[in-house]
Amino acid sequence: MNGVDLITSINLFGFKDGFPFWFRWNFIDPIKMWYWMNISHKPYCLEYGFFLEKEGCAAPKLYTKKEIKEHWKKISEEEFGGYY
Repeated sequence: MNGVDLITSINLFGFKDGFPFWFRWNFIDPIKMWYWMNISHKPYCLEYGFFLEKEGCAAPKLYTKKEIKEHWKKISEEEFGGYY
C-alpha cells in the first residue's frame, strides 16, 4: 500500500487526529477512487481529480479508464521518474 504508516501518522498528529487520517488515506480514499473509476464512471477533472465537490470544473475532463491511467502514468513519469 502506498500510504502513510500508522505509527508515523500518530507521531505527527496524535492518536485522536492521526488514526482517522491514516484510516482515510489508506482505506477510504483508495476504495472511493476504485469505485469511481470502475463502477460509477464519473469524469475525472484534471484540476480536482475524482474528489470534485461541485460540477464547476473548468479544466479538461477525462472520461474513460484508459485516459485516466495514461494521465496518471504521464504525471508519475514527470514527477517521480516513473517510480510511482
